[in-house]
Amino acid sequence: MRRFDTDTEGNENTRVNHRPPYYALVLISLLLVGVTLPRFDREDWVPLVGITAGGANAREHLADAEHYINDVRWFRGEIDSGALRAPFSQRPLAPLLASVLPFRPITALNVVGVAALVVGLWFIYFILLEVGLSRRAGLWGATLWSVSFPVFYYGAVGCVDPVSIGLSAAATWAIMTRRWVATGALLVAGLFAKETFIVVVPFLGAALVTIHRFSWRRALAWTVVATAVGVSVMQMTHLIPAGPGGVHGWSSSIAALVANGTRPRAWISFLLGLGIPGLLAVGWIATYQREALERRQILLPFVVGFLASVGLAGFAFLSAYADGRFIWTGYPFTIPLGLAFLERRAR
Repeated sequence: MRRFDTDTEGNENTRVNHRPPYYALVLISLLLVGVTLPRFDREDWVPLVGITAGGANAREHLADAEHYINDVRWFRGEIDSGALRAPFSQRPLAPLLASVLPFRPITALNVVGVAALVVGLWFIYFILLEVGLSRRAGLWGATLWSVSFPVFYYGAVGCVDPVSIGLSAAATWAIMTRRWVATGALLVAGLFAKETFIVVVPFLGAALVTIHRFSWRRALAWTVVATAVGVSVMQMTHLIPAGPGGVHGWSSSIAALVANGTRPRAWISFLLGLGIPGLLAVGWIATYQREALERRQILLPFVVGFLASVGLAGFAFLSAYADGRFIWTGYPFTIPLGLAFLERRAR
């Protein structure tokens, strides 16, 4: 693995070879898998029964997972499109991948999702090296990714968010390392996974200016192109057939805001989803943001990505069933900010 040796002020020094600590990363990967087991396939372990799924039996109260299971069954030819519902049918990547696995639909979805999170874990490690942090920080970042509340609570319950999150980490690394073909492919794949992947686009725009030193005009042009591609992909997903009763697009309402705003679980899941990485990221922003703006620091795009995720979570209060999955989209950005904060404070 090659990287630029950079400090957190964005000064580029020499290119060095780096051999990843494979054994440590494999162990952390196994740790991540272990973290998902208490809720795997919604078969909650006894201490969790009555706490998850709003107090209902998670095996019977499938929530969003019911629709993704139907997507898998449709790809397998077991049901017709009348059983599908938008917007769940408009997130085809994970169900498509799951449909070829020899497991029951929910298990196949979770195998795909956990695999995506493991891949994302490795990219988080490499992202932290790209911003100039130490190997130890990289391993701590991978560990924070693995033991987070969202991985435990949402990582293996039949949802498609893990695939989108894992692809976000891969896309963040691709943008930082100027792998533009991979960036384009990941943009398309991520939006086929779930539209919340769009938070990567603001990160891209900021990275073009601060990391890759594009002019503002050129960076804006490429950001507009990426946005247009993203919107086109999301429109393409609307062509997937679905039965009546679904919702196409995110429609905001005061009723949704009141319902989410008065539901304690919405706020608790947001805070738990924000987690330690989010709190450390806030610490970095509060302490070093002004200095970073003056120096066009390498970490500024991560601030932009984090703020985009916060905005997405806020919009979810207006337009969806708000929970910790929306702020989870910020982990590829909050973990680098948080570890940079800890390393700098330790100097």
